Amino acid sequence: MSGLRRAIALSGGEKYVTLVIHFVSTVIVARLLTPEEIGIYSVGAAAVAIANVLRDFGVTTYLIQEPDIDRVRVRTAFTLTLAIGWSLGGVVYLAAPAIAGFYGEGGVEAVLHVIALNFFLIPFGSVALALLRRDMRFKPMFRVGVASALAHAAVVVSLAHAGFGYMSLAWAAVAGVLVQVAGALSATPQRFVGMPTLREARRVLSFGGRIGLANVTNEIAIAAPDLILGRALGFTTLGYFNRALGFVQLFEYAVIDALRPVWLPYFSRQQREGVDVRAAYLRALGYMLIVAWPALAAMAMLAPVLIGLLYGSQWGPAVPIAYVLVLAVAVRVPAVLTGAVLTARGLAPLVLRIAVIATTLKVLALLLGAPHGVMAAAIGYVLAETATSLLTLRYAAHRLNFAAGALWRPMLHAVGVAGGVVGVLALYVYSGLVVLEPGAGLLHLLLCLVSALVIWCAALYVLRHPLLQEGVDMLRGRLGHS
Repeated sequence: MSGLRRAIALSGGEKYVTLVIHFVSTVIVARLLTPEEIGIYSVGAAAVAIANVLRDFGVTTYLIQEPDIDRVRVRTAFTLTLAIGWSLGGVVYLAAPAIAGFYGEGGVEAVLHVIALNFFLIPFGSVALALLRRDMRFKPMFRVGVASALAHAAVVVSLAHAGFGYMSLAWAAVAGVLVQVAGALSATPQRFVGMPTLREARRVLSFGGRIGLANVTNEIAIAAPDLILGRALGFTTLGYFNRALGFVQLFEYAVIDALRPVWLPYFSRQQREGVDVRAAYLRALGYMLIVAWPALAAMAMLAPVLIGLLYGSQWGPAVPIAYVLVLAVAVRVPAVLTGAVLTARGLAPLVLRIAVIATTLKVLALLLGAPHGVMAAAIGYVLAETATSLLTLRYAAHRLNFAAGALWRPMLHAVGVAGGVVGVLALYVYSGLVVLEPGAGLLHLLLCLVSALVIWCAALYVLRHPLLQEGVDMLRGRLGHS
């Protein structure tokens, strides 16, 4: 368990440091670029993101999950990623004019021409990063991640200030990838000795192909709002939707994404060692719920203040959208670990099936909602996420052999604590103690945040939640080493 805690601490540390860097640069850039400029880049990035996942095609996941890795299989994985990546880079560059013409915006073509360069760079770093994750070497990954984030932030702020507009975001993406690749290769130089080969291509692709298709369909679901709303509602409305979604996803960036890189190598190691992952899965799920739902409830209550404070008054129309989209983030929390567990157990066909169903639901919901406005699209987004979460948990219960009732207790605890947070903040507003509106004072915001934290800690104590004991054990461990 100490090794897992260290991995979580390092992975979390990387995410928190990079989140702060991203947060600071985003706040600055939000004041330098207009919603339309951000929307133009978002469309280009969304189109490339789908191709970027296709470039990987599950090869890195194969390297993490493979029970018996050797140098030939590593070289085969590198050869495949290089061939696919360079081919897709050429396709993206050549397709840029057609994509820009579809959206009627020439800026999209310029964005695609620049970030197509990443397809020629990423293959040199993706295999190296996968090997670091497989070995749970999160210390060098921490250094690589922070250096990449600093490079991205420095370039985007400098170029945006110099008047490069949406192109500042494109060049920053290239700079971040370049630093990431250099750092990853320096941490794993001995693993790439030898000529390219395809000797183990069948073994790599038999597993990685299905995971790759699942990743592609998941990326389509992620890009769907940009691609559908940008066309149906315009770039300005898309900018508001993305700002609202980015705000409510701050929790995912800060907490869930800090844990995500750990789960697959951890569950894969347990699977290779013959350990039952069910208990660890349910325990981790309970921890995530008791943290996520109260935090998201507080974010929803404080959205008018936080969005105005973080991004500026021009983003006021994003607040009501955020009220809806926070539910989408909340309902997908219970299923966040399931993909890692199923992948670790070698159930690639099931992972692909879930991804196809989930993406179909989300695309249909957005297509049906967009003609009725951005709020209807946001509601459809939430409904699709809810159906996906229920489906994923049903498969998890079947494959891991636990009753659905095992989820009710942690869910009810999380709902109760979230309700307590909302109730206290609502009481503050009703009594006139605080004002939760754009431009509200920092003292009002600080009072709400401290109160939410106190309620959460008190709830953990009253419930005798095991997360409280985990925190105590980690604190004692640190004090013992000091």
